[in-house]
Amino acid sequence: MARAKKGMKKFHGLFALHFLNLFRTIRRDRQTLAIKIQISDKENGMIYFKKGELVHAECENIAGEEAFIKILEVRNGRYSIMEEKAADVISIERDIGSILTEYNKSKSRDSQMPQLTFPGMVTEEEPEADETGVWIPPKAPKHGLQEEAWIRDWGDKLDGFVWACVLKPDGGRVMGVDDDDVDTEELAEMMPAVSRLFPSRKKTGWRAVYFESNSDIIALVGLLEGYILAVKVAELKQGIDAFKGRLLLLVEALNETLEKA
Repeated sequence: MARAKKGMKKFHGLFALHFLNLFRTIRRDRQTLAIKIQISDKENGMIYFKKGELVHAECENIAGEEAFIKILEVRNGRYSIMEEKAADVISIERDIGSILTEYNKSKSRDSQMPQLTFPGMVTEEEPEADETGVWIPPKAPKHGLQEEAWIRDWGDKLDGFVWACVLKPDGGRVMGVDDDDVDTEELAEMMPAVSRLFPSRKKTGWRAVYFESNSDIIALVGLLEGYILAVKVAELKQGIDAFKGRLLLLVEALNETLEKA
């Protein structure tokens, strides 16, 4: 029997802006559940997941991808999570990233409805990003660290990615991807200033500093518990704003695991 989490939560603006955070957790934990969204006083929409994958959506006598997009465009409403509620049918077979990318490409510049864009997602002004423009943490690997697998997947899908690593406040390495050739002396010179900007604490906001050298950029981002994520990219084709958006997605995923540690 499906269990609804206590009460319905309010959201402001497009529901799409709240959906990605929900989906990241659902996919990571391979959950089977439904999200119930208040469309109007008399109408509700439903989005269903099976083992972390989007499989069905319905609202106002429509189903599938069309219903999914319509639900994401709902503004200023309420939603609730219905745990263990499975769909009776499968009406969606494509990946969410593909659906949203196609949707944005089909929208007219003159449309009064803004494009559905998430941090790091492809827009008409940022055509150089990857095919889907949306990075979602992959399923946990059978072997190795989940966080390291996330960083590798994130880097593989970012043009210009060179290396990334997670550091302790004193600069000690915790884990990394393609970071065998990291200039440790260069990082050591940056750490004193960075450590003052990112004090060790339970909660931290989005704090980052960027060091530019020729065409390369090194980003240092504060994580929870005082850890620091260091990322180096070369020849940033998609623009600094798009890069920051994609970086934020990785930071949110890593912070979520630190909160549960």
